Amino acid sequence: MSVPQPASFVEAVRKITTTTLRPWVLFRHGTFVGPLPQTEDAAVGACDILRAAGPIRIGSPGGDFKVYPMNRDGWPCWLVTFDHPKLATIVMPEELDESSPSPVRVGIFARGKRALDAKELVVVHVERTETPEQKL
Repeated sequence: MSVPQPASFVEAVRKITTTTLRPWVLFRHGTFVGPLPQTEDAAVGACDILRAAGPIRIGSPGGDFKVYPMNRDGWPCWLVTFDHPKLATIVMPEELDESSPSPVRVGIFARGKRALDAKELVVVHVERTETPEQKL
């Protein structure tokens, strides 16, 4: 089991999202928030969302998750979504000790990563994209 570099999470989010007109924000353990309104304070807004959505309480809606296996362009990972529509966590295969973990195992692992990100609130990347008005 190894810890992926932030660049791996950034590449995974870029490959699996279709967020083209609004920014998203990535946290240290692979949780990302987006899409967000185009503002100068995307990181602050993402921290506010993650702070409000966490901590996770098992048995509450915040503890629920859905696991989506992803493999776009040869980039395998899992996208784990939660009850908040702007929150998701990426789990990379190298983070788990198993070669074929169950969706429950992946979801519980992602929930732990999200809890760490909500506690630490360390932003490692802000993806900004231009709006059509900015391109003119």
